[in-house]
Amino acid sequence: GYAFNFADGTAKLNYQQYTDTVEVRRGNSAKLYFINIAPMPFKGEGTAENPWEIGTREEYKQLVSIANNASLTFEGRHLKLVADIDLQGDTIKPIDNDDRGKLQFQGTFDGAGHTIDNMVVCTAAFYPEGNTSGKPAGEFNPRDEGSTYYGGLFGTIGANGVVKNVTVGSKAVYQL
Repeated sequence: GYAFNFADGTAKLNYQQYTDTVEVRRGNSAKLYFINIAPMPFKGEGTAENPWEIGTREEYKQLVSIANNASLTFEGRHLKLVADIDLQGDTIKPIDNDDRGKLQFQGTFDGAGHTIDNMVVCTAAFYPEGNTSGKPAGEFNPRDEGSTYYGGLFGTIGANGVVKNVTVGSKAVYQL
């Protein structure tokens, strides 16, 4: 794979996060495994008893980046807000958001009564007047970096996903 190298039987990551395929061989048999690699930089273990803790603006932005760039669903994992978070007007993408709406959050996100506030949430981008794509102005542009399939703190929450006890503050703006 490209995400890591083996040395003396130990894998060493080449990147902070990556999606890769690992081929395992034994004799004439081989099997491919699709893996998402994203070391969690948060306190905790991601369990119900010891969830990953998110308590700062930087940690929240890391969570969004890891979820989307490594395509992690957080299946069976637990995350918990440990403080109110002021995102200071940052533009954020939803957690587990992809360009087709197929990536789904499957973990447990407990806001523990805290608030996430003061951010611009990406939702949709549209073709501007005079664009060179040939598309009419005002039509949805799914390829624009500012477009997301769904808008909110989470792109899509799957059947096993739980989001609870979190408030979106009054300074949150949804970009339409």
